[in-house]
Amino acid sequence: MPFAYPALPTGQDAVRILNVDPGDFLSPLTGTLVSVAFCDRPKYVALSYTWGSSYSDNLQLPISPKDSRHSLQISDNSPERSRTSSSPTLRERRPSSMDQRTAERSPRRVISPLPITNNVHGEIVLNGDIFCIGHNLQLALLHLRSPTHPLSMWVDAICINQADEPERNHQVSMMAFIYIRATKVVAWLGTKIYPPMSGLFRSMSLEWKAGHTQHFGAFLMGQNKLRCSQKPDQSTIARMFDSSYWRRTWIVQEVCLPRHLLLVYGSDIWTHEEFKEWGNVSLAYLGMHLRQNDHGYFDFAMRLLETRDRRHSSVMRLENLIERFAKNACSELRDRIYGVVGCANDVRPFAGWDDSANLLQSHIDHLSSGLESSYNPQRGKGSLRIDYSCTFYELWARVISLVYFQAKEIELEVSIPTAALGLPLTEKY
Repeated sequence: MPFAYPALPTGQDAVRILNVDPGDFLSPLTGTLVSVAFCDRPKYVALSYTWGSSYSDNLQLPISPKDSRHSLQISDNSPERSRTSSSPTLRERRPSSMDQRTAERSPRRVISPLPITNNVHGEIVLNGDIFCIGHNLQLALLHLRSPTHPLSMWVDAICINQADEPERNHQVSMMAFIYIRATKVVAWLGTKIYPPMSGLFRSMSLEWKAGHTQHFGAFLMGQNKLRCSQKPDQSTIARMFDSSYWRRTWIVQEVCLPRHLLLVYGSDIWTHEEFKEWGNVSLAYLGMHLRQNDHGYFDFAMRLLETRDRRHSSVMRLENLIERFAKNACSELRDRIYGVVGCANDVRPFAGWDDSANLLQSHIDHLSSGLESSYNPQRGKGSLRIDYSCTFYELWARVISLVYFQAKEIELEVSIPTAALGLPLTEKY
């Protein structure tokens, strides 16, 4: 059955917050999902990550103690396994009344609306139900979870009901505010290569216990200072720059907008400033090393970090962002626009309907009025409606009219039927 999302407050901007329960790396992920209005000033960490795998080798990593294989292959067409039936037993025995009571209290498996990539998925017990999540997301949550403190997070795949199109439209229109408002934004780059071994998940747990991410929850609660990891060696820096994370379209606003950006690689954590400095200092080595592979993600990473440094300049105009990140990857074509519009400094994204946002119609209405004054709407006044029900062609037409009619003063040549406007066939305004 579908997951029962907590209802969002009506008539006000609100989000859902994921509260991850404290636990050891080996423990199952559990948490609660609650809705909260922005007027209540919620404190949360926003997670920036890729829905797919950060590295192809990361896809082979186990995500729970019972996953002894190096490669998880769970078919979407196969019957879902129960949490109890897959557990090994030492001997056959009859079910007792205690077993029946335990089964009644067991979390039920619900249908999550997000697509599961690569037929590999993890799970979190959410509000008492088993909620399926992506493999890469489970790796991120396992590494970020605190053993002693709850962790309040905003995670798009969990906090947005992806099957509810109006909600999705509205939440995407607020994405910029969600990342700006976050106490911290954590960019999950993936983790290191682990050699094949028995007890691999336990080895990952030992790495976590020796690392710094387990202290992140205590830092957020004011219990200690942020413990950043030591500077990694050149090969590790090169691998971090080679994460497929950097090519994802949605991370443009997730990296450019936050006040405080942290980068996490496995159990290590650093500030954005440290990471950017490594890229500049090691530019020659990294450029040579990473441009030799088939990915070329180094250029994507450096372009994005440079854009963050220039986020108060004309680089952040919508047309510049679309062109600058045209080669970034997204599974949904419309996200080439929606993924960057939140950080554009000349456009306001919104959900719903607003006739004043139709710039082309406004211009035609002006021409029809016969007014002689020039029509030069000021930049920064534009709006773009977030609507996943429209086609990419319709969306692109809105973007073109938005950019074209909001450009700085130009001689605008229009070709409009004379019968429609009572004007010559071609005029300059």
